[in-house]
Amino acid sequence: MRSYLNGLDPRKTHIIPVGGSAKYALTHTAFSNWPSTYSYYPITASTHEATAAKLARFWWRGPSNAALASVDSWRGGTTAAAAMNVFGPLLWTRVDALSTDTRSYLVRGAANVNHLAVFGGTGSVSTAAVNAAGTAISASGSLWDYTPYYNGQEPATTSSTPTSSTPMQAEPAARPDLTALRATVTR
Repeated sequence: MRSYLNGLDPRKTHIIPVGGSAKYALTHTAFSNWPSTYSYYPITASTHEATAAKLARFWWRGPSNAALASVDSWRGGTTAAAAMNVFGPLLWTRVDALSTDTRSYLVRGAANVNHLAVFGGTGSVSTAAVNAAGTAISASGSLWDYTPYYNGQEPATTSSTPTSSTPMQAEPAARPDLTALRATVTR
């Protein structure tokens, strides 16, 4: 990674470390090809859930789709990240309850979020967390439906229907505003 970053010119490339460890590594590594003063744009928070919400706010302006996975499930997170790719942000939550930062992001984006995909079974994201997420994106808390798909198939005995039958559309690529995140390092 160091050699890759050393090959970049931070005067021409936006350097965006995501998470405290990435920020620390960037600011505590000497890059021989970099100027002595450079700027970078950190996206960090005190928890994984808060970092994911901050990244979602940075990258996605009013997404119509989002994903939810447990911070404790690498399988759910990896699957969600691959599945969502360009469709919307991946938000993290605790297994037992929807995290405050994730709930806040969903409430603020409720007017835009039409589909929320939850990855993992109830052992990864509890029924209480799913219900809280549904309430967060719903105008009255009861205007959402949950359809449990397993292995890509809707169970034959479900009473629930998807909130929309239209396929997910990729959001147009938006260029995020980096101004508020700018940090400068001088060595």
